[in-house]
Amino acid sequence: MSSFLLHVCLIMTAVGTPTYSRPHKLTEPIGTGINVYVRVLYDNNTIPGNKIRGSKGTESVRMDQTFEKIFKEVEKKFHTYNIMISINVTKVKELKYDVRVPLNDTPGGLDGPKTLDKLVKLQQTRFVNNVIVYFFTRSSIYLQIGEDDNVPIPKFDVETRRTFCTVNTSAAVVMYVDTQPEDFAFRAATFIFGSTRYDYFERTDFEYMNETFEWCRRNEAAIAAQQNDR
Repeated sequence: MSSFLLHVCLIMTAVGTPTYSRPHKLTEPIGTGINVYVRVLYDNNTIPGNKIRGSKGTESVRMDQTFEKIFKEVEKKFHTYNIMISINVTKVKELKYDVRVPLNDTPGGLDGPKTLDKLVKLQQTRFVNNVIVYFFTRSSIYLQIGEDDNVPIPKFDVETRRTFCTVNTSAAVVMYVDTQPEDFAFRAATFIFGSTRYDYFERTDFEYMNETFEWCRRNEAAIAAQQNDR
């Protein structure tokens, strides 16, 4: 197979190809009582619209409100699938330490996996296991198959897979867009919870996510038992 055809196949895989699988609908909700705590980090090009003139405090309030609204929409999207989790934004701040890893020969582009890896290393062990750390950027995000890859695959998000409520850090690098910015944040969360898709869910996807939520319940029970033993 030629290099060109290989890249076409990879891009089709990344953006999704037509499928004849039938979406599954839950008759009973999952995720009830599960709290998801979100920590939002962003770079200095992410502020919606034009940068606010005025005090830094005013700018911070605007960003807090922006991301709280985004994740309220993410929560609503999960609820439409009968996934009744609660999402709480606990922190919104501009990232002081640059985790962006530029992609070679792509002006303004980021190497998605390497940026994610850097974010995870910066945030690991800081938070309990029901926290997801999001890094938002307007920079283009790419997946580079190899160092000599001349046609990197564009991505809108890269994230850790099935790490929620485990000993591993849950994190995502997400492109910020002005129109429906919740879509990519939602997609990242579905993969972090263990789903294999985001635009619709099959029975196995609900099973994977429900298993993840059961991990959360077992962790909470173990913590409660430890506290009672003190």
